[in-house]
Amino acid sequence: MNDIYDEDKARVQAAFKQLKPTCVALLGKSLLSPASTPTVLSLLSTLQDTLTPLLRTPNVLTPSLISYVFFPLSTILRRNPSSAIPDQVLERVLRCLSLLWEEWYWSCEPAAGEWEQCWMLAGSVLLGLGDEKGDKGKGRARDEETKDAAVRLLLALLRARNADESRHDPTATERAAELRTLALSKHLPLLGQTLSSLLDTSLSPYGPFQVHSLELLRVLLNQYFEASHVPSFLPGVVSSCCKVALGREKSAHQRGQVVKLALDVLGQAVVEGIGDDVCRAAGLIQTVSSLDDLLDLATPGFENPTNGTTQPNDKQRRFFTVPRSQAWYRATCSQLLIALNGLNGLLSHPSVHALEGLATLHALLLNDCSESLRDIVPLMISTLLSLSLSPYPDVSNPAKHSLIKSLSTSTIAVSHLLRITTSNLSALPRYIPSGLDVQIQTASRQITAAAQLAFQPELSHLADGVAQLLGPNGGIEKWGLSLLYALHFVLPAVAPYTNTSKLLESIAGDLPQFPAFELRNVSSHETMRSLEGLFRSLGCAGGEEGLFAVEWFVDVGRRRTAVGVAGLWVAARLLEGIAGVTLGTETNEEKPGKRLSKFCKWLARGVAELWDADDDEEENVPSPTTDEDAILPIERTSGINQIQKLLDFRNDSRDGRSHTPRNTKLSIQPIHASLSLQLLALSSQVLTSNFRALFLQVLYPILHSLVSPIPTVSATGMCCLQVIAHSTSYASPANMLLSNFDYALDAVSHRLTRTRLDLQATSVLIVLVRVVGKDVVEKAGDVIEECFDRLDEFHGYSVLVEGLMSVLAEVISVLESEEVPATAREPRKFDDEEPLDFAAFVHWYEHMNDPPPPPVIEDFGPTPQEPWTNPEKEDEKPPEVEEPEPTPSQALGEEIVAKSMYFLTHGSPLIRARVLHMLCDATPLLRERDLLPYVHSAWPYILNRLEDPEPFVQLEAANFVCALVDHAGEFMSGRIWDDVWPRFRKLLLKLASADTSTAMARRLNGAIGTESAYSTSHKLYRAVLMTMREAVTHVRMRDQQGWEVGLLCRRFLRRETQAELQGLARELFVALGKKNRDAVWLMLIGTVGGKLLPEGSQVNLPRWLREPKWDIADNVRIILESI
Repeated sequence: MNDIYDEDKARVQAAFKQLKPTCVALLGKSLLSPASTPTVLSLLSTLQDTLTPLLRTPNVLTPSLISYVFFPLSTILRRNPSSAIPDQVLERVLRCLSLLWEEWYWSCEPAAGEWEQCWMLAGSVLLGLGDEKGDKGKGRARDEETKDAAVRLLLALLRARNADESRHDPTATERAAELRTLALSKHLPLLGQTLSSLLDTSLSPYGPFQVHSLELLRVLLNQYFEASHVPSFLPGVVSSCCKVALGREKSAHQRGQVVKLALDVLGQAVVEGIGDDVCRAAGLIQTVSSLDDLLDLATPGFENPTNGTTQPNDKQRRFFTVPRSQAWYRATCSQLLIALNGLNGLLSHPSVHALEGLATLHALLLNDCSESLRDIVPLMISTLLSLSLSPYPDVSNPAKHSLIKSLSTSTIAVSHLLRITTSNLSALPRYIPSGLDVQIQTASRQITAAAQLAFQPELSHLADGVAQLLGPNGGIEKWGLSLLYALHFVLPAVAPYTNTSKLLESIAGDLPQFPAFELRNVSSHETMRSLEGLFRSLGCAGGEEGLFAVEWFVDVGRRRTAVGVAGLWVAARLLEGIAGVTLGTETNEEKPGKRLSKFCKWLARGVAELWDADDDEEENVPSPTTDEDAILPIERTSGINQIQKLLDFRNDSRDGRSHTPRNTKLSIQPIHASLSLQLLALSSQVLTSNFRALFLQVLYPILHSLVSPIPTVSATGMCCLQVIAHSTSYASPANMLLSNFDYALDAVSHRLTRTRLDLQATSVLIVLVRVVGKDVVEKAGDVIEECFDRLDEFHGYSVLVEGLMSVLAEVISVLESEEVPATAREPRKFDDEEPLDFAAFVHWYEHMNDPPPPPVIEDFGPTPQEPWTNPEKEDEKPPEVEEPEPTPSQALGEEIVAKSMYFLTHGSPLIRARVLHMLCDATPLLRERDLLPYVHSAWPYILNRLEDPEPFVQLEAANFVCALVDHAGEFMSGRIWDDVWPRFRKLLLKLASADTSTAMARRLNGAIGTESAYSTSHKLYRAVLMTMREAVTHVRMRDQQGWEVGLLCRRFLRRETQAELQGLARELFVALGKKNRDAVWLMLIGTVGGKLLPEGSQVNLPRWLREPKWDIADNVRIILESI
């Protein structure tokens, strides 16, 4: 003990040595003057800096040391009038005093006078009181920093210390009670004046001053004023705190810390002034819990306002007391309702502290004022419902706990909750068409919060109420239909991009995001999310009993109307809540119940049948409004026809936004199809692997949506296919379709019958083949058989025939991609090929008369000694060389080619072009021995297609011939020059004459071709040039034929010609040059003239080859350098 005492004594002595120089200097400068003020300010700052660390060390600031420091500070205040003390000096003096009282609080004697003097000093500074007789009580107005220091001093003097701060005195409660008694007995007027001043200073724009004022106000309300005093200043406290919380008008939000303090003070004042306990004690309310209480209600004189009220004994304290009468009670209740209703704007405050304070206030009032302030209970519940959905636990947890406590113990609170939910549900059909986003979000969140409270075990009766609302006896025909009429969905402004190839690249872990739809007159995405959360929470709270509501909304949604679209959307959101899944997200491992599984199977079958229903078979939905309600529609309108729309001139044709039945139907059908697909995806997420049994019914609607021309529908179909593949545990959509290819093909075949014909079925089959990709080879036989069966049945229907041929072409393209790509072919060499140039002719001419070389005697070996044939082995045949079997792809391709040749003469040019395009794709796939017999038999029809009246058919025929020349040059050696080239010559001459009259052709110096590389004539030119290039390279050619080709194609070398055609023409002439360089040189030089000849050369060129207007010199130079 002695050691500890010595250590404390040493620390006190060290502290004294630190404080002594400053205190002595301050005492010497206690009389202030303009010259000494800077020195005093410096000394006070030094003293403040010295005291701050000393407060952290216990047993250092002893009462004697505190008195030693207090003496120079009090001397400055005594020797100088208050008006002569500068604000900065007074501020630092008050700060030093507040530091001293943090430790002096435990050792001071209240009767000694220091505590009272410091309180009056700080109060006079805060109130602006003077100390001179001539001032008449008015002193110098101090700045806010000085007043803030005074408020800090008051906090150090008045606030009660907790157990953690009581280092010296274990009786902290007794010390606080002693000071409270002294303040109420002698300084109650000063307390009142301080509170009044604090109400004004709490509105100060200086942040620290505002915070400290609110903290001191909370201390006064908690520890000093009695319950009988609160009614006298309750209106002022409520008004000031509301102003502080809401902030100044036309400014940013108030700081969150300030809002929380203001609401805390407001809650304490309301509870102390008009809470349940004080009102019950004053006889203003009576709780009936027994027969005696009921008898007391009938006793005369019960309404005496003084019954049960404890009046203060002190006359001074009675002077500040306002009796709680019935008139005061009614007036205060109405004023509080108005004030608290004005705090609803804080729900949108961005600060967590502000929301936390709001939740604490309403929770406090709901728990402690639910009987005395019955009119504000609905307001408290609605606000707590909104706050219970906050993402911050400090805000949501107090709100939830308060609601659970109130609803589990009070039937009145439950009735208010049901009334709030019902009114919000009834108000949504008015809010949504009006575009009131804030009201929609508030109502939706309150309904969502009410439904989420039903998850609590203590509030299971709320879940029963929600289940009844969604059940057969919930009146869904009344509230459901009116809500559906308010939900008018429209397509999104930006259409999503879709690409079927993504289905081949997607993997099992990738879950897509479905396209979102928008509500007319609702522009906020947050509003849409709140509406979605509303129905999900209702479904989750109602459980499987809510399946009745889902079925009702689905039945309404079968009609392709705006109401039907809204019905499907609401049904999907309710089903998400009931099943506990969210569209396009990972599902939980919990197995669905038997009733839910059965319902989802029924739902999937019913939704799939919507694609087979006739669009015209739509029933009329009764309107939920009467004629009187329709006079003034609740609708946000804009535009020049606004007045006419409001007056309901329905037949006004000038309204550009008027919706005819056809336009409405066309805009609603895509949304209806997309929402139906969402229901299929949801059913798969619920059923998981059990959904595979429904593939026969649901695969066709999904694939049908993929070929939709509307991007939203096709994107939704793609997302739906990916979700179903993921839910049913397939690695990818392609694997799922391959495993269930028979189901999909059977569904398509059923739509290609006379009783059930769908023109989009062929497009669905194309997508099916494309998505499955290379693995379709195993199933392609069934596809081909199905196509040709339907071709035999519907060969007279051009649309169907074209679609089926497109399916076969898609199969060919898939099969072709599986084969090994062909390598570049080298130019063929022929034994009897004519000389390439004139040098070969000179060599032959010089040696043509040379004697022939001696014949070479062939040695046949010895003379055979036995017959050439063996009679015993005459019947034996030499072993035949086994040719390799065709691959499955080649076998399928041969079957398609064999059955497609007959359609080369079809009456539809589109079909003829489609067949030729398919044959062109099949040429590199098939072997020559498999392909050429069919080409030989159909060769006349192919030649006729080169003279077809439709240019695009001629183009496909030219491409097919080019492919044949490239892959079967020997077969085409005679046909290309005898049959094809004469037709190409006519075609080129015809196109040349047509270029002189078309507006797209190049007219500069008579150039040929068009500006665009996508015109039919350009494509024909390209096909002809490519074909002749391949023919020159791979087919036997005579010089006369090469000369004709060069003369007719040299015009493509002109500089004005399209660049692609110039390149093909150069390649053609290079190939011709490799056959006969001299002929190509003569032709090109003769066309250009002597420009490219060396200077001084004397060459006589044929004049008839000269074309002076053609600018082909650059291309000729390139060609001559290449050969």
